[in-house]
Amino acid sequence: WNSLQKIATLGAVPFLALHGAADDYVQPKYSEQLAAAHPGTTELVLVPGADHSNVPDKMGFDQYRATIDAFVRATSSAPAP
Repeated sequence: WNSLQKIATLGAVPFLALHGAADDYVQPKYSEQLAAAHPGTTELVLVPGADHSNVPDKMGFDQYRATIDAFVRATSSAPAP
C-alpha cells in the first residue's frame, strides 16, 4: 500500500483520521504523514491510550460519534437539518 502517494488523489475531499496514539500495528506517524500530505481539509485526532482497534472505546462512543458528526457538518456544503 502506498497510501502516502495515493492521498493526493483525494483532492478536495475532506479527510478525517481517528488514530490510536498507542497503535503498534500501524504507527501514528503514518497518519500524521497522511494528514500532512493531504491537499484538502484535514483533521487528525490521535486518541491517547487507544491502539489499532479500540479508538471508539477509548474516546467514548458519544465523543467518537460527535467528532465524526462535527467534521462532516464542518466540511459539508449541504445545510444542517
